[in-house]
Amino acid sequence: MTDHLTGPPGITVEVPVAPDPFLLRPLIAARLAGRPVPEGPEATVAQAVAAHVLREAGPWR
Repeated sequence: MTDHLTGPPGITVEVPVAPDPFLLRPLIAARLAGRPVPEGPEATVAQAVAAHVLREAGPWR
């Protein structure tokens, strides 16, 4: 089974299982800061969201 998660416009992520929603915010923040995150469905979603944010907003540092 594959979960299809649709986030903000332009983001669709396929992961093998639903990610833990409580882990998404800190993992997205870590990816935006350039820190590594443990592998898993949450990391896949976090990477997709961070990439989208950086593409849309540009580097914010």
